[in-house]
Amino acid sequence: MRIAYVDPGLSGPLGHNAAMVEEFDASLVREYGHVVSYAVGASVDARDFPHLSGRLVPAFRIDGYARPGPSDLHDPTRLSRIIETIATDLQSSAVLDDCDAVLMPTAYPFHVRALALLAPRLRGRRVVIGLLLPARYWTPGGTPAADVADLFGVGLHLLGKEAELFLYNETGTFELRDSVLSLPRLLPPFGTTSAKRVRELAARSLTGDRTQAPSLGFFGSPFGSKGFGMLASAVERVAQAGGEPRTRLVVRLPQGHEAICKRLQEMAPWVDARSERTSNEAYLAEMAAVDAVWAFYDPAEYGDKMSGIVPEALSLSKPLLIADGCRGIEDFLEWQAPGSFMCGAYDERTVVDVLSLPAPAWSRASSCAREHAPLIAQLKSMPRYLAVCGLI
Repeated sequence: MRIAYVDPGLSGPLGHNAAMVEEFDASLVREYGHVVSYAVGASVDARDFPHLSGRLVPAFRIDGYARPGPSDLHDPTRLSRIIETIATDLQSSAVLDDCDAVLMPTAYPFHVRALALLAPRLRGRRVVIGLLLPARYWTPGGTPAADVADLFGVGLHLLGKEAELFLYNETGTFELRDSVLSLPRLLPPFGTTSAKRVRELAARSLTGDRTQAPSLGFFGSPFGSKGFGMLASAVERVAQAGGEPRTRLVVRLPQGHEAICKRLQEMAPWVDARSERTSNEAYLAEMAAVDAVWAFYDPAEYGDKMSGIVPEALSLSKPLLIADGCRGIEDFLEWQAPGSFMCGAYDERTVVDVLSLPAPAWSRASSCAREHAPLIAQLKSMPRYLAVCGLI
């Protein structure tokens, strides 16, 4: 099968998008023998992805994560120019030429609408799109979410008229302006090698040192939406009060945040903070080494959105700390891993209290996470994902 993998949000070798292209490549090309072309951001350097077996095509001048402003959506000429620019980039990449299927693991509003301009070229072909980020995610600057939802709605409607369109997300629903799509629930998958590594790490973590204080791990970029500012304030508050909490804090940030990590460690000796470029395998190993994982995110951003870290942590048998109001995360946990998390009000007081918890306080959540780990790992199975999407 010839597959066009479209991810304009992939702009470099770090983060979720980069990890996912590596996972898909390992399975689609090396395991299943598909011919895959990856249309990604124009700034991507192929030398940063030396292990890809598929064809990397830097294409998109407009980044997938570019958020529409009011003028982008309400000025027809400007909107048309943006969409046509993206469509031109996609055409020039030639990834749609003779492809059997299109895979867009994350849907971006401008790029979905641009792909729809080329819908007649995709007549009868399989088009798989993951609607992972709700319309509300794209509207931090006051742009009405309904206007962004219209970009998605029009684009999906046009694609559905021509192509064999398959949509999914992690929460089961996606809101348009006047309707709610009911969707299959699928998680971003682990490739076969990563899945095996996760099983090994999960088994090994159960035999770790239990004499130390429990550790809570923060993984990913230090965004305010992920509660990092609140975490840093809580660390400072506890440190100024003197003494040492019962919970150790482990912070693993991408490369480029060394100053933040240095400040945290100088502030509190019970914080282990590092900022470095790492592989997906090393990232999973770091997560397997902690006792619980931070998913205490801002409900204003994660009210109806999932986090990829949540199922990754659970597949490693790790319980989670989450915030009240993060319905997408809480619904998923109640659906697939009940009991495997602690939940509290999204404020600094909660964080301070959690850092003061003794190890036994996590015991029930840890036991539930261990029981559900095999199920979550199966939900992240690449063969299952590809079969459901019709790509094998």
